[in-house]
Amino acid sequence: MTAIATLGAAAFFASHYFGGLRLMAGAFSLWVIMVLLANLAFPALFQRFQVDPNQFEREQVYIDRNIEATRAAYQLDQVEQVALPTVGDIDADVVANNLPVIENIRLWDVEPLQDAYNQLQFMELYYNFLNMDSDRYILDGKLRQVLLAARELDPENLPADARNWVNRRLQYTHGFGVAMSPAIGFTPEEGRPEFFIQDIPIRGEIPIERPEIYYGESPAPFAIVNSSAPEIDPSGSDLHYQGEGGVDLGGTFRRLAYAWQFADINILLSDQISSGTRIQYRRQISERVHALAPFLTMDDDPYPVVDKAGKLWWLQDAFTTTDRYPY
Repeated sequence: MTAIATLGAAAFFASHYFGGLRLMAGAFSLWVIMVLLANLAFPALFQRFQVDPNQFEREQVYIDRNIEATRAAYQLDQVEQVALPTVGDIDADVVANNLPVIENIRLWDVEPLQDAYNQLQFMELYYNFLNMDSDRYILDGKLRQVLLAARELDPENLPADARNWVNRRLQYTHGFGVAMSPAIGFTPEEGRPEFFIQDIPIRGEIPIERPEIYYGESPAPFAIVNSSAPEIDPSGSDLHYQGEGGVDLGGTFRRLAYAWQFADINILLSDQISSGTRIQYRRQISERVHALAPFLTMDDDPYPVVDKAGKLWWLQDAFTTTDRYPY
């Protein structure tokens, strides 16, 4: 291609002195034809008559390089293989010496367990368990594998006569707590899951101090919190948001801007929005993290965590990736 471009440039230069426009047009046409042949025709013909009949042999060196680069990228080339042959038979002593392992072999499948959670622990029609997650907690001094799920708000399950703007935006604003059960435990009479954390009010092995869930896995619409209208809380008390999440709605201009953004004139007109009222949007965890760090590749499944202080957190696994390795 460099030679063709050089010849074309020389022909253009010569046409200025010798051939006029005819030589210039001929040089340009020749350059276009050669470019098409070099970039389209020759690669296609080479692929058809040289590569396809002996594809593996022709591409083996490139396949080997690709595999080698992939192993290096994931550091699989640093993995040491060690054989672990079985020794002896399993008897009562082996079982007794490995109880911590056996007691954490997961029995429950997540799909029927999620159905059981939604039947036994939803508590209110407008709550829903969207996803089950597996984790490990130290309970009674033992490391236990557990399954847990957040009790998230599902405003679509509100009764039809309750789906007004005040309810959907100002009062039904949050989910409530989590339910947690051991990966292997069940009730002997009914075969239901045993619970480490359950019910409303929440009770169980781990105290939860702030069970309100304003952000989660569901694609929740925006919510307006800390307004003059108390938020619906299953504990029965009037609740007003006390956190710092969201954007302060103070000022007419800001209310006008958000009314325009969400195409909702009620944000501007509502007299229940007061000083200290905040609007929360991008409440889906994956969407929120992606907006903060769009350069990261997100795992599909964020999961809730209960810390020692009884506070709920969401963890989102994310990774740096590239399509330019190794070059």
